[in-house]
Amino acid sequence: MKTQGTQQDLFDLSSPETAEAMRHHLLGEREEAEKAFEKLLKKDPGNYFFHYLLGESQYALGRLSDSVLEYQKAIDLKPDFGVAFYKMGVCYHRMGQLEKSLESFTAITKMRGQGHAMASYFIGLINQFLGNDEEAEKAFAFCAGRQRNP
Repeated sequence: MKTQGTQQDLFDLSSPETAEAMRHHLLGEREEAEKAFEKLLKKDPGNYFFHYLLGESQYALGRLSDSVLEYQKAIDLKPDFGVAFYKMGVCYHRMGQLEKSLESFTAITKMRGQGHAMASYFIGLINQFLGNDEEAEKAFAFCAGRQRNP
């Protein structure tokens, strides 16, 4: 199971199947990329990055619920994978599930890594929309670098 290391360690581009999946992904051929990553995941279901990339393909195809499931699988395999939390938060936001979106974005700010500033911005917007002005103010202050975790 490949759950740690750099992205370079997660896949072997000398593998024709992996190279094909990445080519489809990079060229924006989402349906082909989706099929290719599904095929790769049958061989390597513990590869969090393949789950993430499958989620990206599904996101681009407008299948937000499917992409959330793949982002969650990536997070289950790599709990500090902030980018997957971020994309899951965006999906939930677009689906109108604001509380779940807040949970995803809040998880990122606690990691203080990948995407925490944008997550704080979304936290502020969602809280403002929900009428939680104090929480919104804290999130925007954090985003602006004037405060610690909201």
